[in-house]
Amino acid sequence: MKIEPSNYDGRGPALVKHTFILRYLPTLIAKTASRYDEFVYVDLFAGPWDERTDDMSDTAFGIALHAMRGAKAVWKRNGRTVKMTAHLVDTNPEAIAKQQALAERYPDVAVHHHLGRAENKLAEILPSISANAFCFAFIDPKGVPDIRQFQTLIERPSTEAFLNFMFEFANRFAHTERMPTLEWLTEESEREAFREEIRGLSGEAREKALTDRARFALARMGGYRFAPAITVDEEEVDRCLYKLIYLSRHPQGIQVFRDAQRAALQMQAMNRSGRKSARRAIRSGMDDMFAAIEPVDPAERSAKEIRDGISDGARFAYKLIKDADSTGITWGHLWPQVLEEKVITHSDLGSAVVEMRERGQIAIHGWEPRVRKPRDHYNLVLAELDTA
Repeated sequence: MKIEPSNYDGRGPALVKHTFILRYLPTLIAKTASRYDEFVYVDLFAGPWDERTDDMSDTAFGIALHAMRGAKAVWKRNGRTVKMTAHLVDTNPEAIAKQQALAERYPDVAVHHHLGRAENKLAEILPSISANAFCFAFIDPKGVPDIRQFQTLIERPSTEAFLNFMFEFANRFAHTERMPTLEWLTEESEREAFREEIRGLSGEAREKALTDRARFALARMGGYRFAPAITVDEEEVDRCLYKLIYLSRHPQGIQVFRDAQRAALQMQAMNRSGRKSARRAIRSGMDDMFAAIEPVDPAERSAKEIRDGISDGARFAYKLIKDADSTGITWGHLWPQVLEEKVITHSDLGSAVVEMRERGQIAIHGWEPRVRKPRDHYNLVLAELDTA
């Protein structure tokens, strides 16, 4: 399955979201199905709404069902049977009917449809998920529900979650008492201090403070180590619409996330750059022929985030190696720390430390012939402190 951008005219944020899911889910299923007998996809606000395709390939659950079928077939060819299950929730009977029509095309996936409010349906869904199942929970509400209503799903063991934090609403109301559904962001004892802090912030500092608060609250809610976020901007202006927060307890999860995040940010950069070019053409009354020489505007926020993430990640890695003194740090301990904090892929970070080695900044002990990227047991030491 491929993402077709033409199906997302006026739906740029959904394009970013679905690009991530398309890149992320097949890898997640491939990794978890070797250990778990069942993979479960739970979509608490499945829809569809505003879909443009008959096969629902421009919906999250359509992408998920396709990925589950593909993974099941691969494992079957390898002699392993893995059950694939999906739970799709929505309050709209018409949406449920569309889900059911699509599910008929996927007899190899057990698809369960739940008509009603998400918070009420969890009591049905959770007991049906076996202990030896890995669950991916997608929580993408249209409004601003109290996330604590979904805590029983978020805190489930052997689960990863992908949640839409409606930053636009949080930015408008988090410093006030006007939206009680945002109270999950803080403990009651610190709520007023948090509101006072937010009142004194603006711009990027305010965006970062609110995002970090949401990330840390969700991580604490489910006992997750990793809780990075993807920034999804409005199509027409450089302003954050929402944050997609990913929750994982395992280093392999953050590795797969950063690869999928890169694809999503690249898609966002291309889409928003293209729309800016189209607006210039409309204003000028002619095709913006020369603006298309560069497919992505270097000043576009997602493009800048990718560039800054690579350089920031390399600097942070060097700092961790330096702080480790003469004992050094293994690659297996280094990369999860860097990927947790910086928008950089595992591959790009590997290239960065190889370049540090070639420049004589660091030494890498245990390097083997014909190896191009570091392995987890390799030890990285600042060159000037290397005594080996």
